[in-house]
Amino acid sequence: LDAFGQGINAKDASYVRSLSVTGPSPVFVANDWVLTNLNVVQNAEDLDDANRLGIHIVPNLPECISPANQATTLAFSAVGTKSITLNFTRSADAGEYLIIRSLNSSLTAAPTNGTVYNAGSTLGGGTVAGRTVGNTFTDSNLPAGTNFYYFIYALNSVSCTGGPKYLLVNPLSGTQATMPLPVCQTPVAQAT
Repeated sequence: LDAFGQGINAKDASYVRSLSVTGPSPVFVANDWVLTNLNVVQNAEDLDDANRLGIHIVPNLPECISPANQATTLAFSAVGTKSITLNFTRSADAGEYLIIRSLNSSLTAAPTNGTVYNAGSTLGGGTVAGRTVGNTFTDSNLPAGTNFYYFIYALNSVSCTGGPKYLLVNPLSGTQATMPLPVCQTPVAQAT
């Protein structure tokens, strides 16, 4: 095998693993490999070579930095019995936003830099509703007639290393309740 575990090199030919193969195999499967002339492999210098034969260099990305400003102007729209849409104004220096939903008016902890929080994770007495790059987010599958507090943290983790980096103070926050279910009415007559 070659140094990357992706091919088998011989004196005058190289076998390159097919791009359609996505997992390891305990036995040799001939159809998983493509015979490639060694001259092609040795002369592959294009960093974007579609056959992955060129030199692959991890881009030299800058270190992630925490945004200096949180998002502003939180408004709620499309409020239903099971969902709430949040709209806000993006900050100029944040690439993404972490949205936390809680039944409490404050959180007991802020996010931790370098930690990725997935939807459904708990954080500071709340639940991560999601993460978005946009300025609109719809929170779904909520119970009807329930008041929620939302906390939106600006963060950077795209096109940089060491992220995510959060702005840990003064998250944008607001409160909104889902619509209650309609009251059931007593029928005035029996079906006929």
